[in-house]
Amino acid sequence: MIRRIPSLILIMVLITAGCGVMTDRPLETTSPSVDASTRTSAVLRAAYATILDRYVDPVTLPELVHKGLSGLSEVDPAVQVVDHGSALGVQVADTVVARIPAPARDDVAAWSTSSADVIAAVRSASPLVLSAGEDQVLDVVLKRTLSSLDSHSRYASADQAVGHRARRQGYGGVGIRFQSRDGHTVVTEVLAGSPAERAGVRVRDRISHIDGTDLAGASERQVSAHLRGPVGSRLSMTVLREGRPAPLRFDIDRSHFILPTVRLSNDEGILYVAVSGFNQDTARSLALALGSDLADASRGVVLDLRGNPGGLLHQSVLVADLFLAGGRIVMTQGRHPDSRQLYLADDDDVLAGAPVVVLLDGGSASAAEIVAAALKDRGRAVVLGTASYGKGTVQTVSPLPNDGELVLTWSRLVSPSGRIIGAEGVIPTLCTSGLGTIDSPDTDRLLRTALMRSPVPAGASRKDCPAARHANDVDVRIARALLTEPAAYRRFVLPGPAIAEVAGGGAP
Repeated sequence: MIRRIPSLILIMVLITAGCGVMTDRPLETTSPSVDASTRTSAVLRAAYATILDRYVDPVTLPELVHKGLSGLSEVDPAVQVVDHGSALGVQVADTVVARIPAPARDDVAAWSTSSADVIAAVRSASPLVLSAGEDQVLDVVLKRTLSSLDSHSRYASADQAVGHRARRQGYGGVGIRFQSRDGHTVVTEVLAGSPAERAGVRVRDRISHIDGTDLAGASERQVSAHLRGPVGSRLSMTVLREGRPAPLRFDIDRSHFILPTVRLSNDEGILYVAVSGFNQDTARSLALALGSDLADASRGVVLDLRGNPGGLLHQSVLVADLFLAGGRIVMTQGRHPDSRQLYLADDDDVLAGAPVVVLLDGGSASAAEIVAAALKDRGRAVVLGTASYGKGTVQTVSPLPNDGELVLTWSRLVSPSGRIIGAEGVIPTLCTSGLGTIDSPDTDRLLRTALMRSPVPAGASRKDCPAARHANDVDVRIARALLTEPAAYRRFVLPGPAIAEVAGGGAP
């Protein structure tokens, strides 16, 4: 299916290395009176059906079930689930406690019931599994089930899913960033217009208590849990401030927050834009930033995607579209009919063709790779840095009846040239692997050396430009040098390979 940009607002698909979502309606939650075995069966049925329907590669249900049930040994090492072909044998130590007939190969309902029966049999024979509780048992079974798939498919428990949804969709918070330093929680940023700013919280304040809870020695995850809550709810924050002898107390109402992902600055006609991730507000924020600062981009734009782990598919497409005047952005390919999509840009390049340099490193993944590959293949930008992370897949997030989530790989990414991004990642046209650091005694020579390098050939692999993490300013300075030397810039904007044809017709 071909999708033009305006329709993308309906698509929420996750692509990160390691967060927007395409969700299914969850099954009706079972009532408290329904026994544990029935609840377990309902969750497993939803999980098995989703995997069979959506996972990018074909899977067999019996193997999936046996793999998952083998996870019971994580709770009690004495538990063994043996696949006899026609039946599942259940042993605790040397005692056979059950033999469950194997259902028909593709009968999801029957396999989920049989799985729940196996778990019930183990519970009756293993005190460790019985005491573990329903949620923990489901957790180990589903995580072991997903471990038989690719490394980007995973199960999130109900508690974990709450945090994941907050990162994707925003959350109720007060608008600060912080770090744990020597056992103290130190405010490192107060977001403009946030409840914390209005209350008077400042950078370098040390948060000692939230709602009366002492935060001494608390982890950043624990502090985040205290800060987040329902929109409109109130928290009490006590801070210690340098120069103030007594603690300060702030009562702050939480509001909906989507963490900012776009940061920019401009200098001498070059606009520097750093994008740290792709959440539901990234494209809008970037479009506003480019629109308000376009006059300061007379020489071009540096788009810094280093360390960007990815995020929402539709946001990466919208970001790439800002720089392209029509044509292909990315194609996705999978088993499910809805996973096969071709995304096309509209006809408006907001920069009107102004030069663009994209910075990549080994931490740039997924959505960041989509943007870089599109601009590189279309000849719209110089891509500078090292090979990217190499996560060329798309994940969907499906809710389960227990409020957990399945994150499943359901398609692969294909760049405009027809190249599957995959583990190779995106290879820059100007490679800075092994170049050195900004602390080099002769920085000017370092820059000259970079600009004298030959463009990386279109067919190069990641071994030709090994992935590395580049957090220093070397790549930024090289990018600025490119934008101030048009001849050098043109040398590294390689015309992409012929755009791959779409099945059934020519490429747009």
